[in-house]
Amino acid sequence: MYVCYVNTVPNCGILFEWYMEVCAPYSQNRKWSKILSDTLSGDGFPVDVATEQQLIEQNSNGFVGWCLYHISAIGTRCRRQMFYHTFVATYFGLSRDGVDMLSRYGFAQALRTFDDTRDDIRITNEENTRCDCYCY
Repeated sequence: MYVCYVNTVPNCGILFEWYMEVCAPYSQNRKWSKILSDTLSGDGFPVDVATEQQLIEQNSNGFVGWCLYHISAIGTRCRRQMFYHTFVATYFGLSRDGVDMLSRYGFAQALRTFDDTRDDIRITNEENTRCDCYCY
């Protein structure tokens, strides 16, 4: 496999192109391969605006999720992102067993850490809310 940085989609950048090359769903990867081969065999100019917009619309959710997951694994300052992943998953109905399973694969925070972080945030929010109420 080769990766060619051609800046085919100027508004998204090389990170988006890397996502399309490596992690995009099969059908989107096929479209991407065709666009890339047309760009490399043609005049080398980026895709037209309509095709670029369609590519962005079809892949924006997956790209954002991919970015958030990888950002959360970069360093200790981004660890809160993993909490937000888990919090949103539980909000939309993921069970504790599901959270436990996903945490083993690195897609969610471990249950104990998640519970502790959630409790700390809840206490902080309650204190801030009470202070705001009594300040008036």
